[in-house]
Amino acid sequence: MERLLELERYKRTLLDDEDTSSDILITMKIATIEQTLNYLMEYEQGKLHEEFNRERERIHYGRK
Repeated sequence: MERLLELERYKRTLLDDEDTSSDILITMKIATIEQTLNYLMEYEQGKLHEEFNRERERIHYGRK
């Protein structure tokens, strides 16, 4: 994933200034890859389970 992110960032540097649609597409790809990497890092650190439990409790107690 990190290599794919590096490749997309490099591709962005090669774009012409006038190629706005390609820039937007690559920017979206970069953001998606970055978010996926963040999600995986949080998963490995056990933070997703903690966040799930907090959200579940908030919803459960918020309904009463």
